[in-house]
Amino acid sequence: MATAHQSRVSEFTIALNARDNDRVLDEFYHVRPAAMLETGAEAELRRDIAAQLNVEMRDVMITGSAKLGFTLVGKAGRPPLSPFGDDSDIDVAIISTPLFVDFWGQSFLHFQDYGEWNNSNSFRKYLARGWMRPDKLPRSPDFPKQREWFEFFQSLSGKGGYGPYKITGGVYYNELFWKGYAKTALDIVRSSIGISS
Repeated sequence: MATAHQSRVSEFTIALNARDNDRVLDEFYHVRPAAMLETGAEAELRRDIAAQLNVEMRDVMITGSAKLGFTLVGKAGRPPLSPFGDDSDIDVAIISTPLFVDFWGQSFLHFQDYGEWNNSNSFRKYLARGWMRPDKLPRSPDFPKQREWFEFFQSLSGKGGYGPYKITGGVYYNELFWKGYAKTALDIVRSSIGISS
């Protein structure tokens, strides 16, 4: 008898083989509930984040292994399609042009006042992909938005309603950029398991 993990992976690989990326994203990210959050917890988490960041709930998506129940792109010690585990994160994508532009503008003002920061080059690399990674923002008392972001996400992780997992988030300029990132991951997993795209 197949385990829940095996069933999820089997269903996903069948979809990867039979459907284009847009249809896979629609089915597994937009329609299905998060595999690793209890009933109601996904909506509560999205609502908490939306309220804190002043975005619409529809702009907040649970992604990655918490959504699917397994990792797409292999990492050290975790091959592609390995199950969500105790050391996994709950990844959240916030797709909001106003929030993205706010972080971008604050980063620009910080740059004007203080110049380059430790992660400036990495920040620009993600910026070019329409993705704002808060861990690449200036870590400085003069840039409180970065500290506030991590304090909020740490408070979510400690809240208890979402399991013992770290909750992380990134901001995308719009859905085009999120889809580009997600489709790249789908193509990588297809290649790693021998499915042609």
